Order: sequence, then C-alpha cells, then structure tokens
Amino acid sequence: MSNESPKKGNIFGLFVSLAETLLIVALLVIAVISFGTRVPALARIGFNFFAVTSGSMQPKIPTGSLIYAGKYKLEDLKQGDVITYQKTNPDSKQSSVVTHRIFSIDKKEEKQQTNDNGKKSEKITITYTFKTKGDANSKPDEYTVIPGEIIGLYKWHLPVLGYVSIFAQQPLGFMLLVILPATILIVWEIASVVLHFKQHYEKKSQSEIERLKAELAKKDLEHA
Repeated sequence: MSNESPKKGNIFGLFVSLAETLLIVALLVIAVISFGTRVPALARIGFNFFAVTSGSMQPKIPTGSLIYAGKYKLEDLKQGDVITYQKTNPDSKQSSVVTHRIFSIDKKEEKQQTNDNGKKSEKITITYTFKTKGDANSKPDEYTVIPGEIIGLYKWHLPVLGYVSIFAQQPLGFMLLVILPATILIVWEIASVVLHFKQHYEKKSQSEIERLKAELAKKDLEHA
C-alpha cells in the first residue's frame, strides 16, 4: 500500500505534463497557421499558410485545406507550377489571396544602354508576366500576375485544417481557440507555483516541528 500512492501521483503528474505540452503545441500551431502571415518576420522566413476557401483547385487541393507556400526562385518557375499570389480587385480595391496553377509565362528581355563614367555598356532587363488557371476552372484567369504579387510556391496542403484557421481569425474562434486555452495555461501555471511553495513551506514547517520535538526530548533526557 505504501508504494501505490506515489505511483498514482507520478502517473497523474505525467498525464498533466503531457496534456500541458499538447495544449502549448496546439496553441503555437493555431497561432502560426492563422496569424503567421501577418507577422513580417515570420512571413520573411517562409511561414506562409493560407486557408483554401474555394474549389477552384479541386481535386488536387480540396476546399477547406490549409496550404503552405514556400520560397521560390523567379527564374525557376515553370508552366504547371502552383503559386500563391495576392490580387487586388480594381473596382472594390479589396485584395485576396489566390492559389492557382501557372498556365503560361511571358518572358521579355529588354536591352538598355548605360553610360557609366563615359563607358558605354549594355544591360539586359528580364520581365515576367504569368497567366494562371484553377484546375477546376474551364478557362484561364482574366488577369495576369506579376512577380511582385507572388507570395510563394505551393509545397503541400493539409485537408480540413483550413477551416480551423478561418475560425481562429473570427472573434468567437479567437476566444475559444486562443484566449481560453492561453488563460487555462496561465491559471494552471500560477496554481502550480502556489502549490509548490505551499508544499515547500509545509515540509519546512514539519521538519522544524520535528527538530524542536527532538531538542525537547533531548533536554528532558538531560534533566532526568
């Protein structure tokens, strides 16, 4: 019986630590996939996650998927690659993120004469224009995409997780998926610290009582 209680305590502590770790990991994942692109430092190192809200790329990328658009080299992009880019509607002035396949590439080279300290030289400037198309669409997009609008090259996607990202960016979802778990973690950590110090001082007090009892017993023996 004396060994059973400590074992139960260790198992419970292990379970609590595991649950706490999983909660922290889940919080970090939700924060990165939902808000990573809004943090310039994260976006620059490639944390570009986007939720797919339309079926234009089905069946390759189902609606509700979470896609990752990674780094790329402009000169390496080719027909058939899937890219994520940002387009602004000229009428509403609202921008949207689109993930479509490159349908065609228009590459133009322009020669410019330069004069550097009287020395003439020729500089070649290359400009790219991309035409895109959704796999499920019958025709290419009416607009063209320029390099400055490209966010990243499609790498992979996870089904359904895009719905989680969309929900987390709404007020109710932010409260339930970010604020509430974070609050639980903070309260739990505070309670753990308070309990730790309480147990520490209880043990210290108990040891002081035992020490005083031993000293009194020793004095009684000396006077006897």
